[in-house]
Amino acid sequence: HAGLETNAVVELGYTIHTKAGYYPSLSGMEAIKEKNPINEEIISFSVPGNVDFNYKVLNIRTSPKIATMDGRNIYQFTFKGLGSKTGAHESFTASNETDQPWILYSTANMQEMYKSFTAQEAFQYKVDEDMKKVVEGAKKDVGDDIVLALKIQEIVANDINYYPIPLSYSGYKARTATEVFNSNGGTQLEKSILLAALLRESGINAEVVMVSPNMFFDDSIGGVFPANQFLVQANPRETKQLYLSATHISSQNQIYNLGGKTVFALSPEKPMRIEKIEGIDSKIELTGDLKFEDSLRFNGQIQLVVSGKPNPWFQIKKDSASVKKLISGGISGKDINKSGINNLGQLRTEISYTIEKNSPMNNQKGYSFFTLPSCKQGIDSWHMNYLLDYRNSSLQVPTLISESYDITIQLPENVNLINPVEKTELKNDFGSLLVGVSQNGNEVRVIRSIEISQKEIPVSSYKEFKEMMDLWNERQFRKLVFKSTY
Repeated sequence: HAGLETNAVVELGYTIHTKAGYYPSLSGMEAIKEKNPINEEIISFSVPGNVDFNYKVLNIRTSPKIATMDGRNIYQFTFKGLGSKTGAHESFTASNETDQPWILYSTANMQEMYKSFTAQEAFQYKVDEDMKKVVEGAKKDVGDDIVLALKIQEIVANDINYYPIPLSYSGYKARTATEVFNSNGGTQLEKSILLAALLRESGINAEVVMVSPNMFFDDSIGGVFPANQFLVQANPRETKQLYLSATHISSQNQIYNLGGKTVFALSPEKPMRIEKIEGIDSKIELTGDLKFEDSLRFNGQIQLVVSGKPNPWFQIKKDSASVKKLISGGISGKDINKSGINNLGQLRTEISYTIEKNSPMNNQKGYSFFTLPSCKQGIDSWHMNYLLDYRNSSLQVPTLISESYDITIQLPENVNLINPVEKTELKNDFGSLLVGVSQNGNEVRVIRSIEISQKEIPVSSYKEFKEMMDLWNERQFRKLVFKSTY
């Protein structure tokens, strides 16, 4: 208000009503934080005396005062001295704000929610004739269930519009697959229903699942509100479960993004099924042997092993030539004379490359520069190139990872390495790092390895984490400088 004085205290009160029947139950989650400091915040819930009210308070110590009035139970939560605790503009904060205070509440349990939510016609996964034609078109010249599933996913993700509308705006109701298809658009849940329906029509068993962070899930607190994502679980003949997004294409099974989350299958013909997904480590190993000529053209071999989230299994199954795009640095796709896929699997993929660099390296006044090869799927893809000196909140990395490079370079007699020969090691509670450049005669060896074994880095450990990441990004361990003596 324009008339408020500096340091004025404002009292505000809100009463929220919904039309009877719009929501399946009184349920939701409220974040206990504000952009501005709050002296006192009171949140009250009024429910009939014969109705259960289940609640859970996260990341803050409090309990409600419970009173009875006119046949209703009043649950009153009081919070004092609230401030803007987190750094609103900090990157790599906890996903879904799981480190913030919350109240979760519901007058239904999960079993009751499952029964009412999946009773909607949308979860019958029915298709019409036009949808059947789309499936028949996708099945042409495809003999592999995985490739077929990815082809159908691509149709839904790319050709059907996505409307990022919160489910609470529709009373947690979803339209049928045919309505979504014929209107050419839907919410994430509705597009997931459409994808599951088309997969079922193709002969691949599929169902929609809702995904919630583990800490937001409680059997006694029923509701769709904790779900931050909807996916489709498919079961092709060639492998175990695949998790597919209906809103975007990914290069790997989405299960590798579900560590620390609860997956809740939505199939009315089956009993309620809940699965907590454990975190799956990611690993990248790149080794290389390169031989430089007098002109600083070079050739050699590179071996790449990727597993977990960085493994672009889907992408390679659809296009084997895409393996040439995995290498970055001083080697481009045109420098790869030959590539071979030694093993292609969801868990682990092994690739070999034959390198022939026919153009000389960039030369400036007798100095040549070579950026060491690396894998595009690794930590570089996080864009964690610069970290602030201090943080107010914990830092969360995208995935647990082990990434290592071991590259040997044979230099000609008339070329000297300018980089200092050195080695640095770090080890702490959340990971370890080793970076080093060594030289034995004309042989130069560069080793870079890092392991991050803890997904959330507390503020107390942030300084050590920043030191480790700064060393990982240090240019002298990523780019070599040579000097020709002729």
